[in-house]
Amino acid sequence: VFVTGFSDGGSGSFSQAFRSPDNFAGYFPMMGDPLIPTTDQIQHCYTNLKGAHIYALTGGADPIYPGKEMEKLFKAANKQGADIEYTLYPDVGHTWADNDVEFPKILDYTEQWMRDPLPGELDWTTDLPELGRRAWLSIDETGDLPKALNKAKKLQPEGGGSFRPDLGIKAELNAPPNAPAEVGQLEKGLVADRMGIKEGDVVVGMDGKEVASFTDIRMLLIKKKPGEKISLTVDRNGKRLTFEDKLDKPAKSHPGRVQGKQKPGHVTLEVYDVKKLSIWVAPELLDKKGRLTIKINRDKVFDAVVT
Repeated sequence: VFVTGFSDGGSGSFSQAFRSPDNFAGYFPMMGDPLIPTTDQIQHCYTNLKGAHIYALTGGADPIYPGKEMEKLFKAANKQGADIEYTLYPDVGHTWADNDVEFPKILDYTEQWMRDPLPGELDWTTDLPELGRRAWLSIDETGDLPKALNKAKKLQPEGGGSFRPDLGIKAELNAPPNAPAEVGQLEKGLVADRMGIKEGDVVVGMDGKEVASFTDIRMLLIKKKPGEKISLTVDRNGKRLTFEDKLDKPAKSHPGRVQGKQKPGHVTLEVYDVKKLSIWVAPELLDKKGRLTIKINRDKVFDAVVT
């Protein structure tokens, strides 16, 4: 099973690789950004991509995710242990590349790549316990640990990424792509709701600029920064009303990291700011007698036959 997508789907493919690098056989992000939006609240650690099969496409003339900038990110990730193969098309914008070349190549990879359900080595960072499992390890609780207990290498989260604020506005379910930006649904507590926008309003302006569709809104939002002021003008029953508020900032998080190895009968781990973890045992994790020894920070914490 493979994950692929174009544009936001490309960034989403990278997001899946950061969240679950062992759950799929491979990832094919097309014209996306590996530093998925900070509003996804996924820790940007390139080390999470170790062991994941990734083949990416990017365009040198892409105004949203410029190919040369994406190439820098790919190379930075690979220096930290990722294995991102990619093709940069110098003259391609935010559109499909050469389908006649790329689609057969991708199909070839689907024949070659398989997921590894029991990797021998893991390097796993997360700040969301509900997404904290990778193969035979899960990080269940993170928090400050004394310096003496932080034996794993210090966390290396990546800054930046394509910050994309969520206004909390959803279109009508079956609205055409370029239809007027009518508010079909509001998410409570987000920017538009706090402003006083209502369902049924039609957004006609943002920061003093006219907008004709949600596409126009998205293109203007790309240039916005966390915490920045924003104004929306709506048509409400023939009246134009303007509202202002500030964009939300990404929530602060406390990630933890585990670096570990396994061979039949033995698991060795080192942690950084991880207070609780679990080992998920498969028969292949045990020695011939069904025994498992676990060491954390070089201390033996478990040594028994697993029934």
